[in-house]
Amino acid sequence: MEFSDEQIAAAAQLAGLSFTAEECALMRAALAQQAADYAALRKVEIANHVPPALRFQVPAPEGITARTSNSPTLPALTRPAPDELPFASIAAQAVLLRNRQISAVELADLYLARLERYDPALHCVITRTAELARAQAQRADAELAAG
Repeated sequence: MEFSDEQIAAAAQLAGLSFTAEECALMRAALAQQAADYAALRKVEIANHVPPALRFQVPAPEGITARTSNSPTLPALTRPAPDELPFASIAAQAVLLRNRQISAVELADLYLARLERYDPALHCVITRTAELARAQAQRADAELAAG
């Protein structure tokens, strides 16, 4: 597939970029190769039951079983300071929840407060559903308490 200067300029304009004629000439071959690569990828049929490739893991040869677990192992955790808790991993927060060192309602309130504090600068919230978040957190706490 060949790309004209006009096509490259139009695509660049969409991305807020501009290229000289010399730069367009330099990228023309790479664009054609990428288009061919994408066309080849689109021809590959993947069954619906095949999971997405989130990580590369070479399967062990037949007859050999892996001795390691894919589950993360975490040391015994103690509740971090409130300003450090948002930076704890999800797995660490799960351990703290399971060990009842923090409640889901506390976590929800912590993150809701952070959203309220930082949204004016980050503009990261479209619709804040604090009531729903608290209700779901209360339900999670009740489920944890019930076992």
